[in-house]
Amino acid sequence: LGFMGVEDNLALLPNRAPTNSGRAEEETGLVQEVLDVHDAFYKALIDGDIDMMRPLWENPDEQAEDSLKKRRVPWESVLSDKAAVLDVVDVDVVFAGPDRSEAIVTSIEVCAGAPGFLNEGGPDGKGSLLAT
Repeated sequence: LGFMGVEDNLALLPNRAPTNSGRAEEETGLVQEVLDVHDAFYKALIDGDIDMMRPLWENPDEQAEDSLKKRRVPWESVLSDKAAVLDVVDVDVVFAGPDRSEAIVTSIEVCAGAPGFLNEGGPDGKGSLLAT
Protein backbone atom coordinates (compact mmCIF):
# COMPACT_ATOMS: atom_id res chain seq x y z
CA LEU A 1 0.00 0.00 0.00
CA GLY A 2 1.55 3.28 -1.03
CA PHE A 3 0.78 6.81 0.00
CA MET A 4 1.88 8.54 -3.19
CA GLY A 5 0.22 11.89 -3.62
CA VAL A 6 -1.05 12.10 -0.04
CA GLU A 7 0.54 15.19 1.42
CA ASP A 8 -1.95 16.25 4.09
CA ASN A 9 -2.16 14.43 7.39
CA LEU A 10 -5.80 13.34 7.33
CA ALA A 11 -5.48 12.25 10.97
CA LEU A 12 -5.80 15.93 11.88
CA LEU A 13 -9.37 16.15 10.58
CA PRO A 14 -12.11 16.52 13.21
CA ASN A 15 -13.87 13.36 14.38
CA ARG A 16 -17.12 14.40 12.71
CA ALA A 17 -17.59 15.86 9.26
CA PRO A 18 -19.25 19.28 9.21
CA THR A 19 -23.01 18.83 9.46
CA ASN A 20 -25.82 20.42 7.54
CA SER A 21 -27.41 22.71 10.13
CA GLY A 22 -30.64 22.60 8.12
CA ARG A 23 -31.32 18.95 8.99
CA ALA A 24 -34.72 18.25 10.44
CA GLU A 25 -34.81 17.35 14.14
CA GLU A 26 -35.99 13.82 13.35
CA GLU A 27 -33.12 13.27 10.91
CA THR A 28 -30.63 14.64 13.43
CA GLY A 29 -31.83 12.02 15.92
CA LEU A 30 -31.48 9.27 13.32
CA VAL A 31 -27.97 10.46 12.45
CA GLN A 32 -26.98 10.26 16.12
CA GLU A 33 -28.45 6.76 16.38
CA VAL A 34 -26.37 5.62 13.39
CA LEU A 35 -23.24 7.33 14.74
CA ASP A 36 -23.69 5.61 18.11
CA VAL A 37 -23.56 2.20 16.37
CA HIS A 38 -20.57 3.35 14.26
CA ASP A 39 -18.69 4.53 17.34
CA ALA A 40 -19.45 1.32 19.25
CA PHE A 41 -18.19 -0.74 16.28
CA TYR A 42 -14.88 1.12 16.09
CA LYS A 43 -14.37 1.08 19.86
CA ALA A 44 -14.84 -2.71 19.84
CA LEU A 45 -12.61 -3.10 16.77
CA ILE A 46 -9.78 -0.95 18.12
CA ASP A 47 -9.97 -2.54 21.59
CA GLY A 48 -10.35 -6.09 20.21
CA ASP A 49 -13.50 -6.49 22.35
CA ILE A 50 -15.51 -9.47 21.09
CA ASP A 51 -18.22 -9.08 23.74
CA MET A 52 -18.87 -5.52 22.58
CA MET A 53 -18.71 -6.49 18.87
CA ARG A 54 -20.99 -9.53 19.00
CA PRO A 55 -24.33 -7.71 19.54
CA LEU A 56 -23.49 -5.30 16.72
CA TRP A 57 -23.28 -8.15 14.21
CA GLU A 58 -25.35 -11.01 15.55
CA ASN A 59 -29.05 -10.33 15.46
CA PRO A 60 -30.70 -12.74 17.92
CA ASP A 61 -34.02 -12.43 16.05
CA GLU A 62 -32.48 -13.51 12.78
CA GLN A 63 -31.90 -17.20 12.13
CA ALA A 64 -29.11 -17.60 9.58
CA GLU A 65 -29.01 -20.69 7.43
CA ASP A 66 -26.53 -23.36 8.56
CA SER A 67 -24.57 -23.09 5.30
CA LEU A 68 -24.16 -19.33 5.83
CA LYS A 69 -23.04 -19.82 9.43
CA LYS A 70 -20.42 -22.34 8.33
CA ARG A 71 -18.90 -19.90 5.79
CA ARG A 72 -18.90 -16.89 8.08
CA VAL A 73 -15.59 -16.03 9.78
CA PRO A 74 -16.27 -15.71 13.52
CA TRP A 75 -15.52 -12.36 15.14
CA GLU A 76 -13.22 -14.15 17.60
CA SER A 77 -10.89 -14.77 14.63
CA VAL A 78 -11.23 -11.27 13.24
CA LEU A 79 -10.52 -9.71 16.63
CA SER A 80 -7.69 -12.05 17.61
CA ASP A 81 -5.43 -9.00 17.74
CA LYS A 82 -6.27 -5.35 18.15
CA ALA A 83 -6.98 -3.60 14.87
CA ALA A 84 -4.34 -1.50 13.15
CA VAL A 85 -6.80 1.41 13.22
CA LEU A 86 -5.46 4.21 15.42
CA ASP A 87 -8.41 6.59 15.08
CA VAL A 88 -11.46 7.33 12.95
CA VAL A 89 -12.04 10.85 11.63
CA ASP A 90 -14.29 12.83 9.28
CA VAL A 91 -17.31 10.61 9.92
CA ASP A 92 -20.39 11.47 7.88
CA VAL A 93 -23.86 9.96 7.44
CA VAL A 94 -26.15 10.28 4.43
CA PHE A 95 -29.51 8.66 3.92
CA ALA A 96 -30.35 6.95 0.64
CA GLY A 97 -33.06 4.86 -0.96
CA PRO A 98 -36.50 5.76 -2.16
CA ASP A 99 -37.73 6.44 1.37
CA ARG A 100 -34.31 7.52 2.72
CA SER A 101 -34.30 4.56 5.11
CA GLU A 102 -30.77 3.35 4.30
CA ALA A 103 -27.93 5.02 6.19
CA ILE A 104 -24.52 5.17 4.54
CA VAL A 105 -21.62 6.06 6.80
CA THR A 106 -18.24 7.15 5.49
CA SER A 107 -15.19 7.76 7.60
CA ILE A 108 -11.44 7.88 7.36
CA GLU A 109 -9.55 5.23 9.29
CA VAL A 110 -6.18 6.45 10.50
CA CYS A 111 -3.49 3.78 10.61
CA ALA A 112 0.27 3.59 10.83
CA GLY A 113 1.87 4.71 7.58
CA ALA A 114 5.58 4.21 8.06
CA PRO A 115 7.77 4.08 4.97
CA GLY A 116 8.67 0.69 3.57
CA PHE A 117 9.59 -1.10 0.37
CA LEU A 118 8.04 0.85 -2.56
CA ASN A 119 6.16 2.95 -0.06
CA GLU A 120 7.14 6.51 0.81
CA GLY A 121 4.97 6.45 3.94
CA GLY A 122 2.21 8.80 4.95
CA PRO A 123 2.41 12.31 6.37
CA ASP A 124 3.67 12.28 9.97
CA GLY A 125 4.03 8.48 9.75
CA LYS A 126 0.27 7.97 9.45
CA GLY A 127 -1.80 6.56 6.65
CA SER A 128 -5.50 6.58 6.00
CA LEU A 129 -8.18 4.38 4.48
CA LEU A 130 -11.64 5.44 3.36
CA ALA A 131 -14.24 3.24 5.01
CA THR A 132 -17.87 3.04 3.91
